[in-house]
Amino acid sequence: MAGLFRPIALGDLSFPNRIVMAHLTLKQEATRPPGANILQQQGRFDAFVQEFNTERPHEALDMKCPAQLYATSPLRYDGLPELSYPFHDRDVLVTACGRLCLHRKRINISTVLAGQKLGIKEVDEGIWLVSFMHYDLGYFDLEQKTLQPLDNPLRPQARYRCPRYDGALTEMHSRSLLAWQPLAWPR
Repeated sequence: MAGLFRPIALGDLSFPNRIVMAHLTLKQEATRPPGANILQQQGRFDAFVQEFNTERPHEALDMKCPAQLYATSPLRYDGLPELSYPFHDRDVLVTACGRLCLHRKRINISTVLAGQKLGIKEVDEGIWLVSFMHYDLGYFDLEQKTLQPLDNPLRPQARYRCPRYDGALTEMHSRSLLAWQPLAWPR
């Protein structure tokens, strides 16, 4: 992929270059020198964000500060809807430590899902399918008490092909490729 992207030229304020410059500014002003501990470092980040949004005019905003133009959304966010699994045998709640409890056995799922309701369905004697929303996460065996995950249903799928790369690119890579300006695509 060498040579596919052009280097950032000084004064080039195209979208990807503005992002790079914003990160460079953040790094220069909020991390050098670093805070003595994590709380001091967080304080430096918070001070940078406050100044960046309320005191610094931005050329892209006609020399206004973001805080001058920001408006809260008129739409209200109520969180996830109540989850139900009508095609499963049971609804179970994941504990704070990331487990589900069934027949006095604890099965580790993930702390990421702590507090969430999962659907479980017995597909064979002692073998259960675990689902979150409309994603099947995997199977667990009550004797082994471990989740055997399926392929990650949330990973980007290969959808695009890149002429300079002999293979499929994921949607995530394609989005980042589209954000950058290529020099020229080979024919």
